[in-house]
Amino acid sequence: MLDVFKQDLGGKSSYFKQERKAFGECWLNVLSMKLPDESVDQVLSNLPEKVIPNMPEPIRLSDFLLSAYNRGGISAVVSLESLWILINSHGLDYPLFYEKLYGVLSPDLFFARDRRKFMTLVPKFLSSGYIPVYLVAAFLKRLLRRALWAPPQGALWCMRVALELIHRHPSVVVLVHNPETKARRVVVNFSQPSQPVEEQIHGTQLSEDVFDDDTVDPKKSNADKTSLWELEALKQHYCPAVARLYHSFEKDPRSMKAPRDATLPGIVEDYANISFTDLFEAELRRKAKECPLAYTAPRRALDTNNPVQW
Repeated sequence: MLDVFKQDLGGKSSYFKQERKAFGECWLNVLSMKLPDESVDQVLSNLPEKVIPNMPEPIRLSDFLLSAYNRGGISAVVSLESLWILINSHGLDYPLFYEKLYGVLSPDLFFARDRRKFMTLVPKFLSSGYIPVYLVAAFLKRLLRRALWAPPQGALWCMRVALELIHRHPSVVVLVHNPETKARRVVVNFSQPSQPVEEQIHGTQLSEDVFDDDTVDPKKSNADKTSLWELEALKQHYCPAVARLYHSFEKDPRSMKAPRDATLPGIVEDYANISFTDLFEAELRRKAKECPLAYTAPRRALDTNNPVQW
């Protein structure tokens, strides 16, 4: 409605300013009510594109967004996009944003309803070159730990975002193979149904890994004191695409002369839209290497010199 009104009046009329003000006040009054959970999730999905651009003071939505995040679940996931817009475009000072984002990266993320939209935005959230090293290390560890028990398409996304972080922050490449860490190399059997992957990860094999995956505070995770041993486990993943992506981590970004985007496998945002069907069909279309067989192919149906053709 506001777009049509703006077009008719040229966008500079006082009537349009009054319309925007009334629009914003209506939304603030609606959001101050006690809404059902379904309505809250629907409102959160529409705020970034339909509400915030048309409000004169969208920063007044910050209390509602923080309250929505504290609800947890899908509300916390969807609210981060609007918070990010307020931080970058409207001057909201919210230093806990990355801590909140870190807490949202739970195993349930890969089964959330709006996961694809959120997963598309995560690389944008982490694209800043001014993120502290300890925070980058924490996100790396959490992403790769989630990749161990995520579905194949989720594991690919986690690994691709982690690879993007390593290339944007080459100083953390030491975590790929950190000889000073006490974390042991862990072999995860992805095809063992009797023992789930999460039980193998939380077993006695990891008693010396100082990384605390249970904390929601990245400062307390000790991620910068461990190594990315999860990559060795993902190298043995049952999904061939996941196992192949492991080899991208073997290249040191500090020694690459080509542009960063030219050396990475695909666009990171596209990995959020990959489905299991896409992976399955891609493997069917993939050309396998020819396997030589140990026999001599006959030149004709019956050789008179050798009547018995075995």
